[in-house]
Amino acid sequence: MLSKAEFERMARQFALLHHTAPTWAWFEPGPLSDSGAFAPPPGFLRSSPIVVQPPIAARRQGGEEEDPPVLEEPICSTADSSALDVSALDDQAQPDLLRIHICRSATYQTPQLLLLGCHGSDGRPWDVDEARAYLQRQANGSQPLPDQMLTPAEHPGLGLPCVALHACHTAELLSPMMRDAASCSREGGRP
Repeated sequence: MLSKAEFERMARQFALLHHTAPTWAWFEPGPLSDSGAFAPPPGFLRSSPIVVQPPIAARRQGGEEEDPPVLEEPICSTADSSALDVSALDDQAQPDLLRIHICRSATYQTPQLLLLGCHGSDGRPWDVDEARAYLQRQANGSQPLPDQMLTPAEHPGLGLPCVALHACHTAELLSPMMRDAASCSREGGRP
């Protein structure tokens, strides 16, 4: 169980320690409207935008999917999305944009990984199958991701559609990161 204060402290420490692409920052959303009796939206950790190849290739005439080229690294990543020059990506399929957010799950009281992918061609958000294809490609085709690992969700701080990695799986992936951040916070320095 991770309290809101512990999550925020560790997330802020993580953001301070990670300066390579993608960079990370703590984000505290303002109220979406007069929240009245409701609590303000929670803060979260967010990555700089990452430009990636579309996760699912266009369909061929026969209805079969063409395998996309596997990228070892994202095309580019930047902390300033206004500096993103997609026109410099000659002869590439129109790239998608991915933002990774880490929020605290109020239900499970653990960190939860959220993927906010959008299509470069029309800005439409990724669905679960597209997020799964992207993650599977990044895992270089190792064992398939379980169906229950990803689910459509609404971002708790922004109210936008996203794909959530189930909190149980996120905790497994992020526990080493959170331990490092907690260790640094206690010791006042880098791991």
